[in-house]
Amino acid sequence: MKNYLEIINDLNNELTEKNPNNIDFCFNYSTDTFVHTISFENVILWDSETDDRKWLEKPKRHESLLNYIRKEFNKYIEDLQKYKL
Repeated sequence: MKNYLEIINDLNNELTEKNPNNIDFCFNYSTDTFVHTISFENVILWDSETDDRKWLEKPKRHESLLNYIRKEFNKYIEDLQKYKL
């Protein structure tokens, strides 16, 4: 399993690959040592306290955190499209 910083690095690399000129937007990781949080520009996409990832019966684990963050990020971007002027 990847650690949180590896996941953030992967996500930020994906953003850079999609838009090489992107220097303003990035995913972030923070913790108060009790709760871990992954966000995008101050929008929390996941936290360890309210982990909403799907439970997979086989192989008895949660869905990948990296995939979950991608899915939540894409939902967030789709929601923003509603406000396009």
